[in-house]
Amino acid sequence: NPEEDMMCLNFNFEMPSMMNLIKKYSSDTNRTVDQLMSVESDLDDATFEVVKKKSERYKDYPIAYFEVPGNVRAVEDTIMAMHIRHPDKTLFCILDHTGLVIPKDGMQSDIKMIAELAQMSIRVKKQTGCIFLFLGQLNSEIESHERIVNISTHAPKSRDLYGGKAIFHAMDYVFMAHRPELLGLNEYTSRKLPTRDLLYFHIRKARYGQQLTISFDSSKLGQNIITEIEIIK
Repeated sequence: NPEEDMMCLNFNFEMPSMMNLIKKYSSDTNRTVDQLMSVESDLDDATFEVVKKKSERYKDYPIAYFEVPGNVRAVEDTIMAMHIRHPDKTLFCILDHTGLVIPKDGMQSDIKMIAELAQMSIRVKKQTGCIFLFLGQLNSEIESHERIVNISTHAPKSRDLYGGKAIFHAMDYVFMAHRPELLGLNEYTSRKLPTRDLLYFHIRKARYGQQLTISFDSSKLGQNIITEIEIIK
């Protein structure tokens, strides 16, 4: 949003923040992460030059990375400290992912921790006007044989969010991504949708819009590229 004064706070608990940049370079250059990391052969000079030019551009982006996992209080304190430091900026807070936030005192259940996280997001949003993007996971039940053989249960529902009841109520929008091809499905849901090289985004909650499904071409997912195909109502 070039017309807005924004700053991104990326709570990147799952992998080193360096990988976020490498994945961005992957989509910029149409190369896989393995190719950029020279896993099997040296990176060609032309691609290396593109990465160098992109790195000069990205280094000025207003993004702050936080790699060390903390509990909900630590996340909140960090956001509030950044708000005090940058009071005129709209903060865009990404948390990847909810299950990696540390439970309070090491004794709290994941479900209670995620509920506390949801409550925190509501409180901090009202205090600062910041925007939250929480990334999470689906329950393993989506992979069960019963779900796979029953076309009416192929697509993920709100109950499939891991610890997600509180998150579902707290968020304005809930997108649930699914790649049915990975489960061996050749047809998806009662509409018999194709699955080969396809990723489906199900909008299960839209406070200010419609609940839709969006299909994406995922054939270049190895290069961190997905392309929207169509909106399914």
